[in-house]
Order: sequence, then structure tokens, then C-alpha cells
Amino acid sequence: MRFHCSVEDTGIGIPEDKADRLFAKFSQVDASTTRKYGGTGLGLAIVRQLCELMGGDIAVSSRFGHGSQFEFFVTLIHGDNTQFEAAKIDLQGSKILLVDDNLSALTSLESQLRHWGADVYKASSGIQALSLCEAEYQRDKNVFDIALLDMTLRGMSGEQLGAALKNDKRFKAIKLIMMTQMGTKGDGQFYANRGYSGYFPKPVTTKDLFDALTILAEDGKALANAKPLVTSHYLKLVRKANEAEFTWPKPCRILLVEDNKVNQVVALSMLKKLGITHIEVAENGLLAIELLKSHQDECQFELILMDCQMPEMDGYRTTELIRDGAAGESYQGVKVLAMTANAMAGDREKCLNAGMNDYLTKPISEEPLSEKLQYWLYKSEYASTDDTEETT
Repeated sequence: MRFHCSVEDTGIGIPEDKADRLFAKFSQVDASTTRKYGGTGLGLAIVRQLCELMGGDIAVSSRFGHGSQFEFFVTLIHGDNTQFEAAKIDLQGSKILLVDDNLSALTSLESQLRHWGADVYKASSGIQALSLCEAEYQRDKNVFDIALLDMTLRGMSGEQLGAALKNDKRFKAIKLIMMTQMGTKGDGQFYANRGYSGYFPKPVTTKDLFDALTILAEDGKALANAKPLVTSHYLKLVRKANEAEFTWPKPCRILLVEDNKVNQVVALSMLKKLGITHIEVAENGLLAIELLKSHQDECQFELILMDCQMPEMDGYRTTELIRDGAAGESYQGVKVLAMTANAMAGDREKCLNAGMNDYLTKPISEEPLSEKLQYWLYKSEYASTDDTEETT
């Protein structure tokens, strides 16, 4: 696929005879010591290199005094590893007001919220937002549940709009989230004192947005404990608390098959941090099969983390032999998660064709490791976006 992008800059523009300097390293269109605008002259040089590395290129057209237009393209392939943000609660019927004078940001947020089932209303100014609130109240006295306000609205600022909503008893119950371009220390307390329920610097991540809306929509203990209000930092604390409360099934024994000592230490550390303590290590496929043979009756392993590239016998061949019964009949159906440094097209199919259930891309990180283990050890609501083993 070829992805095209065009970026318009309505600034001062570039003289035609100097446009060729833009993509040179350490070069400025205005090289004088008194130039108004800073920079090292590396940004666009790096951009061109990135475009070329991705099979593309970049160009610029400009009129001095009227602005510039940059256009680039890169070559992409279809990916099969997209992560879908599955809803943990039903936002169906939640009425959410978005207020932002940036059309792109407004459209992006609207699309995401509708995807989660929310009933979304948009406003590009404070005046329009107040009009929407008035219209909803007049229609059925049922105003919005949550409002996301951009701080830097033109005309009436987000702060002024928030004050207007909180000072009107008809709209006081709306839970407000302030979105700012730049955050400073003490902002959380500042907005909490003014009745806000959440505060986030832009751009807010999809996960933070969803978790924040979940807490506000539930209106339960997590919201009551948000001191002073819901922020990115508070969401991290909530996630850690949830992880601490999580208990693995009993028994929960993991076999780690990995030849690299550093990777062994990292994986063991992550597993123990997740609360899994019954772990044994085999340094290659041959040793793994022997270890499995010695654990046929008691203390069986529930899951194997299998490195793909190892001396003596790699993970692909080891898994094939396990499925053929070389490690004993009781392990023919054991869950095997591949750990591979490759993330190229076809690697996923290679893992599945060898009999592996799923795979993790190296370097392994804690969150995806936890999600995969939860899915394959529980096979329940912790499932990822895919619906069956064959398509995971």
C-alpha cells in the first residue's frame, strides 16, 4: 500500500530559490544570526531519510508570504497484529459532549467514542456547547453524562465554558474532563477545585481515555478514590492495584525455553513480578523435551514460553516434536507461546504451522506478556480481539 500525506503550513513561506536547503543537514532557509525562528536544521533531513527508508519520498511547494505545503508518501504492508481496544463496560447510551475547535481532533475522538457505543455530540466553540446543553435540557431534561473540553478554545476558553456549566444548576451534574495542550504542576488540583472529574494533557492515549470514561461512567469506588481527580497518573495506580488483586489459576507452572542468559533473567523477572513463581528453565529444545518427560504425572507444566531461535534444536522443531508426542502424551496439547525476535509477514504463520498457540515479539514487555498468559491460562474474558485459537 502507498500512504500519502499532505501537511499545510500557513506561516511565512519559503523563497523559491531557498527551498532546496530545507532537506539538507544543519541548514536553515534564513542563515543569519538574527533569524526569528530557531531549530538545528535536522528535522526535515531526518524526515527525508525516514521516508526513503520506507520506500517513499518528500517534497515541498511554497509561496513566500503565503505558507508551504509538504507532501510525502511511504510504502506499507497490511498488518495482522492490530490490537483492538475491547470494551470492558457497555458505554451504550452514555451521552458525551465533545468540545474542540480542532476539526481533526474532534472527528478522531467522535469516531473512537462511537466505536465504544457512546452517544456523541460535538461542538466547536463554547457558545455552541452551551446551546447544545440548553437544547438537550429543553428536550427531555436529560443533559450530557460527560463533557470533554479543550482548554484552548477560541473565544470562550475551555475553563470559562467549564465554569459556565458548573454555575448553571441544570448542567452542574455533567462530569467534566479538561484536555490541555501543555500541563503544569498543580493543574490537577486546580481543576479538581473547580468541580472537574478528570484532567489530561493532549494527546490523550486511547487506553487512558477509555479507562477514564469507564471510571466516570461507573461512578463508583474508583471515581470516589480519585484524589484530586482522574488523571493519567491515577489510572496507572488503578491498573497496578488491579494487577495486584489478580490471582493466577492453581496450579500455574511455566516452562521457559530460552538459551540466552540475559533473556532468561528478564523473562523470569517479569513472570515473578506478575505473581508466577513456579517456573523452570530449559536452555534448548532437547533439554525442554527431556524436562517435560520427567514431569509426566505430578507437577505438570500448564504453559511453555518457547524461544524460536536456539542451538541444538530450535523452538519450531521442538514444538512439532511435542505435538507428535515426543515429550509424552500428556503434553501433546500443552499451550505453547512463541517468543520471536521476528515480526515479519509470514512469521506468525510459521509459529502456528509448527503447532504453537500464539506468539510474543521480542523484546518481551510486561503488559502483552500478562495479557497472553491471562488469555491462554484462563481462556475467558481476558481473550484478545481474536475469537479462536486458530486466529489468535
